[in-house]
Amino acid sequence: MHPEPSPGSVAVGVIGLGEIGQVHAAAIQASRSARLVAVADTAPELLPPFEAQGVRGYPDATRLIADPQIGTVSVCLPHHLHFPVALEAIRAGKNVLVEKPLTTGPEEGQQLVDAATAAGVALGVSHNQVFYAPHVEAKRLIETGAIGRPMHIRLRLGMGPSWGGWRDAPDLAGGGLLADAGVHRLYLALHLFGPVHGVQAILDAPRQQGESFAVVVLEFASGARGVIEASRGGPRGTFDDEIEIVGSDATLRLAGIEALFVGYR
Repeated sequence: MHPEPSPGSVAVGVIGLGEIGQVHAAAIQASRSARLVAVADTAPELLPPFEAQGVRGYPDATRLIADPQIGTVSVCLPHHLHFPVALEAIRAGKNVLVEKPLTTGPEEGQQLVDAATAAGVALGVSHNQVFYAPHVEAKRLIETGAIGRPMHIRLRLGMGPSWGGWRDAPDLAGGGLLADAGVHRLYLALHLFGPVHGVQAILDAPRQQGESFAVVVLEFASGARGVIEASRGGPRGTFDDEIEIVGSDATLRLAGIEALFVGYR
């Protein structure tokens, strides 16, 4: 049983019913401030379970976007489809939440921001890990000075073999490991330590081939330093995304959220 949505709850449609789309749909159905009214996917077998619950099913994104009841669209598609589908939804006057990364390149990302501003709608990207309780507490400890002066942050991402499918095609994913799961490390570094004014990186392959190993050194405006380590060379089932934060008075070590993600296979 799903909770009864509260009056004034947001009517949401989810586009893309792959692994993360299923997570979005379940979260919306568990919410009292939102209600799932429609889903869309080109795989027809994914629609009936939702239709049996009274949720409208559409065979493509355009038909869902045209649904006048929907005020907010959640885009859970392969990365290369984020831009065209989100832009279509924005131009239709919908608020839009896009799974990370927002787009596969900065130019398209800026176009979405500009389009949302012009249309007067909200545009968000799912940087969900800033809401993970240990990350919220780490942010509080940093901001209150409990760890002293922030000196260094290390964000680690260790995985097993690649997932396969579109994620192994850099032109569809936007790159390799750092452009996929590594996005969580990039925005968390900024969230916890603030603006960056210098970056150095070593990749084992250019973006066009898709990196499976990367080391990124960050120079924060505060004077602190950071390192992101990403490697996809471990055995199957490996998922290590530990964070270490060093302050002048204390060190924090956080076990990663993705290691607990039940959908990982």
